[in-house]
Amino acid sequence: MEEWLASIGLGARIAAFKAHGITSEQLGQLTDADLRELGLTIGERKRFRAELPRFHAAGEGAGIRAERRPLTIMFVDLVASSALAERLEAEDLLDVIRGYREMCGAAITQYGGMIARVVGDGILAYFGYPVAHENDPERGVRAALQIVSGIGRLATPTGERLEARIGMSTGRVIISDLFAGGSTDLRSIIGSTPNLAARLQSLASPGGIVISDETHQRIAALFLCEDLGELRLHGFDQPHRAWRVTGPAFIRSRLTRSRRRLTPFFNRKADRAVLEERWAATCRGEAAVVLVMGEAGIGKSRLIQQFVSTKTGPDSHAIRFITSPFGEDSPLHPLIGFLTAAARITPE
Repeated sequence: MEEWLASIGLGARIAAFKAHGITSEQLGQLTDADLRELGLTIGERKRFRAELPRFHAAGEGAGIRAERRPLTIMFVDLVASSALAERLEAEDLLDVIRGYREMCGAAITQYGGMIARVVGDGILAYFGYPVAHENDPERGVRAALQIVSGIGRLATPTGERLEARIGMSTGRVIISDLFAGGSTDLRSIIGSTPNLAARLQSLASPGGIVISDETHQRIAALFLCEDLGELRLHGFDQPHRAWRVTGPAFIRSRLTRSRRRLTPFFNRKADRAVLEERWAATCRGEAAVVLVMGEAGIGKSRLIQQFVSTKTGPDSHAIRFITSPFGEDSPLHPLIGFLTAAARITPE
């Protein structure tokens, strides 16, 4: 592991990995938060995620123990590719397929996914391995929406617009069987998750995204979805509920990104007193700015939401600019998100 870290320019971080007791077997389990705690910069985290599949494929990761872990699987298929092959010259067809693959690959890797296999115009991608994130289903859906949007801007030399179908499912798989010996063969994935994703992809309309119920449960607060009901699918004894993703939802608070019920608000008297004092100063016409800082998970957003909820009324209005790890490359991302929500701008 030390040699590999040094080979990808992370030699200065080896001591941190050792200090935290990180082993080769645990590399694929590290989340973005873990990598930040280890001291990795944004660029180093991106490099780590990009190089990790090659680390496992090289053989050092082949000895990892069998482990069940959640994985979100995506199938992307180009619509009417056979008809395109008949109408286009070979060189033109190759250019179209190459542009399609590059666009899909960019979207998948941007959101932390891994392209496991590409066969013709079909793409299989994983979100949750080799690097796990707490929001892998969300990452997968965001990548899918970007693919659908991006492919609509691609065209053949004759002016025909391209479309794709996407199916996604979330469930548990056995990691050691996924990549033992560097294999990414679909048949090595044990469980119903990949089969369900493939069936849902076949049900999607051109330009559509169909997800499993388990995926929907994890992203329902973040995206607008249409219930397709209980579906009988080939190869499954029981019906499966499916959903069609229609676009992102309007998020008014970071806490609404989670569907978990908020716990009762206790104490924080000193913090609340500071906010109340600054609010009183503002009401007297004085300018006031409060910066709330602290480690992740200590309740900064909860504190602000509780305070704002007591001040909303006819004489006050709260304006929220919500940050997101997906907008770290866009300095204006919070402003764009606010204006999009305020103007009710949809992808259409």
